[in-house]
Amino acid sequence: IAYGARENGGIGHLRVAQYDGNQWVIEEVSQINDNISKNSVAFSPRGNPAVSFTARVEGYLRFAERINGSWVTENLPVSERVGENSLIFDSSGAPFISFFDSSNNLKLARKIQGLWRVETIATGVLPNHNNLVFTSDGKLAISYATSGEAKSAIYSGGQWIKTTIANGRFYDCSLAVSPEGILGGAFSAQPRRVTYATYDGTRWTTQGTVTGFNPRLSYELDGTPVIATGGGFSNNQNWGITKFDGENWVPEIVDNLAVGNTVFAI
Repeated sequence: IAYGARENGGIGHLRVAQYDGNQWVIEEVSQINDNISKNSVAFSPRGNPAVSFTARVEGYLRFAERINGSWVTENLPVSERVGENSLIFDSSGAPFISFFDSSNNLKLARKIQGLWRVETIATGVLPNHNNLVFTSDGKLAISYATSGEAKSAIYSGGQWIKTTIANGRFYDCSLAVSPEGILGGAFSAQPRRVTYATYDGTRWTTQGTVTGFNPRLSYELDGTPVIATGGGFSNNQNWGITKFDGENWVPEIVDNLAVGNTVFAI
């Protein structure tokens, strides 16, 4: 788990907590004179934890990776303030970071031969959650939202193929790949509605809707889709999971004390 902490308005700390089988081990990753804001954590193929992160005030995008027991942090060549970001590694160990800039552009930074290269994927997007995954055939996929659509961009044949997942004003979005290789997406819209859809390589098909917000999609080992959401149950102050049992979506409350715009990871 990557998270930010601050000393009574002083130095901001980026920390990583990792469970070693017996206890949580906390490591200091970086310190800056600001609040650590948006971050994303991933493991490289070598097993090294890494974090992409920004600070609340200055907004610069940074990347940190633990190498030979020490954390190495670098600034990316991005001059704009950066918001939500998503980190992933390819099979060779190259990091990729998708992010929103201050002009509501969706961008992708990738490290090639030691240098970061940044490209624009889409313009005029909503600066909410974006999500990076690799499909079962090794293609990079990004989910995002515009003012009227939930969309995906998949890199194929040297270009970004952009496809509408669903129409409407969507906010948070989450992608995941099932054990069978199916690319799925969960996207939230008001009022407290989450749409689940799957991609067949050409188009997205809606498979159902559940109640809640801030969805995070995952799959069980047998391919069952599971969506973690907040506010989708008896009141707006709890959170839980909704699982498809083959016929119906079955909700289960996990905690009655989750409040506000909590962001989930599953």
